[in-house]
Amino acid sequence: MFTSAKLRVCMYVQARSSYIQSLVNAFYQITAKTMRRATSNLVELFRGHASSGEYVMVLDACGKMSMDVIAATSLGIDVGSFCKGGDDAEQAKRGEFLKHVKDAFTIDIYKDPWILLRFISG
Repeated sequence: MFTSAKLRVCMYVQARSSYIQSLVNAFYQITAKTMRRATSNLVELFRGHASSGEYVMVLDACGKMSMDVIAATSLGIDVGSFCKGGDDAEQAKRGEFLKHVKDAFTIDIYKDPWILLRFISG
C-alpha cells in the first residue's frame, strides 16, 4: 500500500518525467526545423552553381550552414548566411555577428600573452 507521501513522490516523479520529455521534444522540433532550413539553403546554393556551371566552394558553403545551425540552435540568432542582399539593417546585423565571431576565435599572442597560460599544464 502506498502512503500519501509515497504517492506524492510518485506523482511528482511522473510529472517531472513528462515535463522533461516535452522539453526534449520541443527542442528536437526546433533543431530539426533549423536543420531542414539550413540544408535546403545549402542544396539551393549547390543547384544554383550547378545550373550556371560555376564552381562551388564547399568549405565556405558548409561553414555557412554550420554557422547558421549553431547560431540558431544555441544562441537563437538567425544569421541568414545564405541570404543575398537584404536591407542595410540585415547586412549590418550579419556583419556585426561575423565580426564578433571572428574576434572570439582569433588569438593574438602578442596582444594577449595571458592566453598562453591556459595551455600550460600545472
